[in-house]
Amino acid sequence: MSSTAAMTCLSPCATTVITTPVVVSTLSRRGRSDAPHNIQHGRRLQLRSSVPASSLKSCFSRKVATNASRSRRTAFGILCASATSSEATNGVEESTLTVPSGLRLEVLSQKPPGGSSSKPPLVFVHGSYHAAWCWAVHFMPYFASKGYEVHAISLRGQGRGDHIEGTPTLDEHASDVACFLSKLNAPAVLVGHSFGGPIVQRIIGGEAPFEVPKLEGAVLACSVPPYGNGPMIGRFLMSKPLKSIRLTLSLAARKWEGNPKLFRESFFSEELPEETLMQYMGLMSANSRGRLIDLKDLNALLPLATPPKGSLPVLVMGSEEDFCVDVKGVEDTAEAYGVTPVMLGGSTPHDIMLDVKWETAAIAIDQWLEAAVCGR
Repeated sequence: MSSTAAMTCLSPCATTVITTPVVVSTLSRRGRSDAPHNIQHGRRLQLRSSVPASSLKSCFSRKVATNASRSRRTAFGILCASATSSEATNGVEESTLTVPSGLRLEVLSQKPPGGSSSKPPLVFVHGSYHAAWCWAVHFMPYFASKGYEVHAISLRGQGRGDHIEGTPTLDEHASDVACFLSKLNAPAVLVGHSFGGPIVQRIIGGEAPFEVPKLEGAVLACSVPPYGNGPMIGRFLMSKPLKSIRLTLSLAARKWEGNPKLFRESFFSEELPEETLMQYMGLMSANSRGRLIDLKDLNALLPLATPPKGSLPVLVMGSEEDFCVDVKGVEDTAEAYGVTPVMLGGSTPHDIMLDVKWETAAIAIDQWLEAAVCGR
């Protein structure tokens, strides 16, 4: 899909507001290739765009009546059938990563055309109620088409990985991601969304109690700030008390499940078609099991450490219409990292990688990668 380019930079220290994508040229790096090693690879899954919407709706309806394990399999089938990105060329490969604890995690990967790349690999980290699938609908095929080897991890207890008891800690998630990074053939760029953001921040902050491989950069997209989500909840309660209470219950008590209106209000814009919304709700329901992060443990680590300013390229991105992470939260995160935040304008909601304006976010990230990472 095509878009015109327009970026407004308010001032050297101001927020950058993007209303439509910005197209950039490709810069090359030293040749890099091959998928991560020591990972158990499974079948390759080709994304398709020709399945009728009526068939997807029927498949979604049948999925609801199955047990949890089968639901996860069917949900992934819906993902593969419903992906509409024309950039998909190599398909998505599903594999299993076994971390030091013995747990097996789901990994989705896609290579660029030709199979090798001169650019750093991208590793996507999801937030609460999501799993690796959320990156495979649009972002993975898009960035693969731009020459990146891309990977998305389903964090422990989520997606098609092993079932776990209890709620994982921040360091458990972060060490799992670091384990995956260590198996790549080149330093990667981490991309964390929502509560995936603190996981990325823990890895790059320099205080993690585990070995962290070298990285080329990090993207914090609609990320929980280094001080946690408590202050944001307080701000939302002061500015929009009724909506804040409703959405807090939606996210904390999983009330979005089975409630399309509340689900849309929590994650998506009014522009997302109802049928797509229902497909996403089925995927989230089937692929998220239990709470993502032990918040008591997380709060004990706050504020999260940040690396020395300028030591690692970091992009901080948010949305003006995000009701999970407010504008001040994005600005505070950017200030902590010494960078100018990029705000997506218009009606872009929290799930920037899934909603109708996903390409605006993708191209903005691609521009930053070319300028701040590939161009170094």
